[in-house]
This record gives sequence, C-alpha cells and structure tokens, in this order.
Amino acid sequence: MNGIHIVEGDFSTFAKGVGVAADDLTATQSAALLDGPSISMPGSRSASTATQAGSAVKERSAKIVSALEDIVDAANSAEQSFAATESSTTAKVSAVNPAAYSRIASIMEQN
Repeated sequence: MNGIHIVEGDFSTFAKGVGVAADDLTATQSAALLDGPSISMPGSRSASTATQAGSAVKERSAKIVSALEDIVDAANSAEQSFAATESSTTAKVSAVNPAAYSRIASIMEQN
C-alpha cells in the first residue's frame, strides 16, 4: 500500500460527498418528471412510452442510490477501522518505548 496518504477526515469528507450525491439523485426521482405526457395526452402512444421511460429511470436511479449508500457505509466503516487501528498501534508503541514514541510523534507532527 505504498503511496497511500490518509489525512484525518478524508473518509468522512468522502462519505459526506457521496451522501450528498445520493440525496440529490433521490430528490430528482419524481414520477412527475415523465408523467406530464400521460396527463396531457391520455391514451396516446407517447404517453405510455414516457411513463415506461419514467419507471425505468426511477428503477435505475434507485439502484444507483443504493450503491452510493453502500459506499457511504463502507467509507464510514473504513474511518472507524482506521481510527481503531491507529489508536491501538499508538498505545502499543508508546507502552514499549515512551521516549521513542515521543520522538516519532514529534517528527510526525512536523510533517
């Protein structure tokens, strides 16, 4: 995993951004968007086609929203796992050699 640099808050910022995208997509899922033709032209072929298209768009949008919500959950879980690992490692290193840990922590804070 060379080259990975995780900054505190990266996971939650990512999760919030993906959550906003999911919320925005959910807000645009309106049957009214494509129900207009069936209301204004009842019985026409284009009205039923528009209704079918609207249903297909809603179904695909719902699947995308579900996938985005899974990504949000995974990012939040990764953040919690990372924090727990970092805390555990910090405790173990500082218990073994407090002076060395203090020097390492000082160097890390400078970067």
